[in-house]
Amino acid sequence: MLIIEAATGAVLGDHTTDFEVMDVTVRDGVVSVTGRTADWMTAVVTRGTVSDIDATWRRTYPTPVPGDPVTPRIDVLARDYFLDGHDHGVRVYDLRTGDPLFAGPVAYTFDGGIVGSQAIERGGSMGRVTLLDRNGHPITEVSNATFLLEWYPTATATPPPILTGESAYERTTGRVLWTNAQIGIDEYTGRTSAIEGVVGNTVIVRSLDGSELAGLDLIDGHRIWQQPTPFGNTSRYDGITDASHLILTDGTTVHAIDVRDGSTAWSMPLPPSGRPSFRSAVKAMGGRMVTVTAHEFTGYAAA
Repeated sequence: MLIIEAATGAVLGDHTTDFEVMDVTVRDGVVSVTGRTADWMTAVVTRGTVSDIDATWRRTYPTPVPGDPVTPRIDVLARDYFLDGHDHGVRVYDLRTGDPLFAGPVAYTFDGGIVGSQAIERGGSMGRVTLLDRNGHPITEVSNATFLLEWYPTATATPPPILTGESAYERTTGRVLWTNAQIGIDEYTGRTSAIEGVVGNTVIVRSLDGSELAGLDLIDGHRIWQQPTPFGNTSRYDGITDASHLILTDGTTVHAIDVRDGSTAWSMPLPPSGRPSFRSAVKAMGGRMVTVTAHEFTGYAAA
């Protein structure tokens, strides 16, 4: 397992483990690693430093269901929890201590400490979504629910509210701050998030057909601007942010959207992926935009 400094590419830690590594996070010098034994029946979780990944503690968690493989994981932005299990039997643990907290149909953990419970129905719809505290007690039920995800790029002065369903929820208490149905989209597969990114005090959302983008005020949810999208016939984008622009790509071109008014600040073509089944992408690494193809990474200057 390698731990790499994103800004320079320098290798900070090179570790051989006696378990299959599944997730690694590094926050403020603290390294958390989840994995499982060779038979997939026991989760292994460590907490430590770049030089010693289990300096604080190392714990194991045998599967509670004989024959059911463990899948320990850490959500991308989570500071407080790690998860194991699936469906209605997701087990939630304290990432700082390794102690078990509760089990249920957990879909997501947020970095303010709130946990999102999502009881997906047999037909595949999102079902009931509830925000919980760290012990699994309900705080509030999400109205007009969407599938819970925070995949979009974010650059704000303080952590933004939880944006799901059709409302913004305060990140530590779950209190409703404002409501705007534009943050969700009703698709044939169910209601999903319309959010492309949150930059400064602006939430950028897309229309159902992908033909328009709109900017919503992060403080009260009112619409600030609405613009045609610079892309062709697509409603799916990948993106990053430089804290002033939302940089979106459809796999062919890249457009930087000025979050103040929705105008296009600059555009560029993406290099060909080099493989029909591989879509060219953009990533944020070390403070730079990096294009990713099947064969190479290319970093671009910040200005």
